[in-house]
Amino acid sequence: MLKTVVAVLLSALLLTGCGGSGGSSSSSTKAQGVYIGTTSTGETFETIVLPNDKAYALYGITSGNIFWVYGLLAGQGSSNNGSYTASVTDYYYTGADYSGSVTASYVVCSSLNGTYSESGQQETFTGSVSSGYNFNTPALLSSITGAWSGALMDGESATATLNSNGTFSGSSNGCLFSGTISPDSSNDNFFDVSLTFGGSPCVLPNQTVSGVAVDYLLSNGVTTQLVVALTSGSNGDVFIANR
Repeated sequence: MLKTVVAVLLSALLLTGCGGSGGSSSSSTKAQGVYIGTTSTGETFETIVLPNDKAYALYGITSGNIFWVYGLLAGQGSSNNGSYTASVTDYYYTGADYSGSVTASYVVCSSLNGTYSESGQQETFTGSVSSGYNFNTPALLSSITGAWSGALMDGESATATLNSNGTFSGSSNGCLFSGTISPDSSNDNFFDVSLTFGGSPCVLPNQTVSGVAVDYLLSNGVTTQLVVALTSGSNGDVFIANR
């Protein structure tokens, strides 16, 4: 956030939702869920807050039904009695990273509003959930098994094949990678992901990154989208694919 540059086109339409019945977290008083909204600088954000209060957020600009992704925020937070705070890293699409913090108020499965601070600057944000995505239902590995093609945050194309046993492999611009993906043990609607890069020409040769993934049907009722957010130290990236 807090920067204005040319964005990278990655995906169409927005992920929303928290509510519904079933799953382990339908009665939780914590901030967990999926929120979308806007910031005081005119950017769009999409955030998932996990049951352990860790958060991942994509941010960028929306034009029509297209979301131009600028970067990824990720970090550990804490929620209690309607208050949420987090220390996060801002992974910009150019490869730069910055430290920031979030202070917010929330209403369970309804809203997440607050302030993001980075490099001495602040911006406010307002987010809400809708019934378009049920966070409180178990993720299904069968829904993501198969081949996917899409792009990384810097615009590089990437492909991946996800197997029914939870392993996957793929490539981007000559860099090979492999890993595992599995429904989270909370029975909420997201996957845990671990990815290990191959050797050269990978930017992070033989290193491992981890994070989360979600899949959902776009509003056209035909296209399914897979969003994977991965981080390790000062490195973070996003894979967005359609099929």
